[in-house]
Amino acid sequence: MTYKQIEDVVKAKDWEFLIKHYLPLNVVEHHSFKESMLIVGHLVIQAMDVRTEEITEFLSDFAINVMIILRAEHPKEWFADWKNDAFLGAKCMSVFRHAEAFLYVKNAFLSLEDPPTSLIYAYIAAGRHCPSPYLSDEEEEELSLKAIKKEITYEWALKMAKIAYFKGDKTMDQYWEKQAEELERKNIHTAAIVPNAIKELSNIKNMEK
Repeated sequence: MTYKQIEDVVKAKDWEFLIKHYLPLNVVEHHSFKESMLIVGHLVIQAMDVRTEEITEFLSDFAINVMIILRAEHPKEWFADWKNDAFLGAKCMSVFRHAEAFLYVKNAFLSLEDPPTSLIYAYIAAGRHCPSPYLSDEEEEELSLKAIKKEITYEWALKMAKIAYFKGDKTMDQYWEKQAEELERKNIHTAAIVPNAIKELSNIKNMEK
């Protein structure tokens, strides 16, 4: 299949063709902020569906680079929603771009006086799930305790169980493991962070928390 212009590729939703024949800059040059973010959303969803690891990485990297350009070229729209930086950071983390992941998630985290638990969770993940952690054990625990005062979900119960395990507290480890099992049974999860510009895409909410 061949296309005359990038708009035809997007209309056909041929995302693998897009990443093979165009640059992230081409997407931003030919589409509005909203349109470009919707393309990002489709790329992320496609990356979740394909089974080839190489294509998944290419799709994710392309989506990330589109967002980085949007961040620079459309700062007003980008920074109007803290979830844009948080989402960008989460996507960077998925392809092991650790420094960028922490940078963007931290920016979102610091932009709010009272970050929601979903953002606290993303901040800890970006700061801890990397070869050289940006956050200490003490900071992880302090942030986690702050979050569970707001809500307790399956993800937070697992987080608390892990903290207790590494502290050698078997009683609390077992307690939080049981809590996690119950919360999973009740389907009580930390909300996924989805930018306002792409929340209309139904499949986007099925991404990792």
